[in-house]
Amino acid sequence: MSEKTPILTADYIITEHDYIHTSLAQRRFKTSKSDRLIMNILGILAIFIGLYMLIFSGDGIIKTICWILLIAMGLFSVSFYEIIGPSLVRYQAKNEYNANKEKIGSRNIAFYEDEVKIVSDRYRGNIPYRYFFQVLDDKKVIIFYLDENDYISIPKRLFTDKDNDALERIKSLLGKKYVRINQRK
Repeated sequence: MSEKTPILTADYIITEHDYIHTSLAQRRFKTSKSDRLIMNILGILAIFIGLYMLIFSGDGIIKTICWILLIAMGLFSVSFYEIIGPSLVRYQAKNEYNANKEKIGSRNIAFYEDEVKIVSDRYRGNIPYRYFFQVLDDKKVIIFYLDENDYISIPKRLFTDKDNDALERIKSLLGKKYVRINQRK
């Protein structure tokens, strides 16, 4: 019996940067555009009200402190999804990786026409595409969810330009389960 030829293979070990990029991609996916928009609008509104009141109603040290605090809250709100949140995710992911790096082993993944063969310390088996819960594609990683909480991420650094056709074929095999994450930084 002849063995099937894979469409694409990946043999790798997750690095700290890969782990951080996976955590950031998951956060981006869970954050809706409407949440970002509301936080930005409220933040800008707080900044303008605080500046207006500071300039035109600046009598008294207590009022001045209150208006400065309102401006600070507005700045926090505007920068949360773009600066503060990602920084917290990076910090947490780095700590998680360092605490668990001895548990992270090598992975070998082979994509075939009808299934994905996964060989790692935690998994050993073939999974048909229809059994994946969801697949998220970010600019630096592709995350294959086996269920809502369990996933395998593959860093895009492994793939060359020659692999683009194979990646497109895999995306088509996944169908509606394949989701492209917003590509904002």
